[in-house]
Amino acid sequence: QVDVTDKLKAKGNTLNIVFQSPVNYDNQKAAELYPLLLPADNTRVYSRKAAYHYGWDWGPRLVTSGVWKSVRLEGYDLMKLTDVWVQQIDVDGPHGAELK
Repeated sequence: QVDVTDKLKAKGNTLNIVFQSPVNYDNQKAAELYPLLLPADNTRVYSRKAAYHYGWDWGPRLVTSGVWKSVRLEGYDLMKLTDVWVQQIDVDGPHGAELK
C-alpha cells in the first residue's frame, strides 16, 4: 500500500506502473555486490523470483515481470477498517444478543 492522497484528483486518475528488467537488475546487483562470475552465470540469486523463470532442464528461460494481483485506488477520509472481530458473549440476555 502506498499513500497517494496528495496525488489523486476527484476524477481522471491514471496509475502507471514501470518495471525494470529483472535480468538487468540481477546483473547490476551481481556486479556491485560480487564482482566475480558465479558458476553457470547464476545471477538469479539477486531477485525474488522462482528459480524456474531462469530456465530449467524441462523449460525455457522466461524471466517475466508484471502485476500478478489486483490493483486498485482506494479513497477514504478519516480512517479505514481493515479487520473487525466480533465475540458473542450471550444470546439469551434480557435485551437480545450481547456482543463484544
